[in-house]
Amino acid sequence: IQLRSIIFIFNTSSMVVDNEISGFPSFIKIILAPRLHLQKLEISGKFMERYGGNLSDMIHLSIPSGAVWKVKLVRKKGKAWLEEGWPEFVNFYSILHTYVLKFTFEGTSRFHVIIMSNSASEIEYPVDIKITTTTQT
Repeated sequence: IQLRSIIFIFNTSSMVVDNEISGFPSFIKIILAPRLHLQKLEISGKFMERYGGNLSDMIHLSIPSGAVWKVKLVRKKGKAWLEEGWPEFVNFYSILHTYVLKFTFEGTSRFHVIIMSNSASEIEYPVDIKITTTTQT
């Protein structure tokens, strides 16, 4: 049995998001275990046909917490994947089998990403706190 990612594409021009009408296209990825091990995420061919011309080789993923992740987009033989930076994104947000990610295209190689756990509720987004120390002489 071969498991594959399931992809839905929505035209959200009439979808209510945060009490505002959003005209941005979206797609949803259900993360399945075999795809986690590949350490890359394929972007829907249908989405790439429609909007791929608006994507550069560096994609910005913005999260509800305000964090922005840079992930490299690799194109090959008509397909496209998020690769460099994707494994770190997956690890930081502890994305597991059956998590659902909604990517809303905001233009200029930027996606807003919402992460839903396997309990069908949005995760609590961790905050990356970097502590720097200085020494006084």
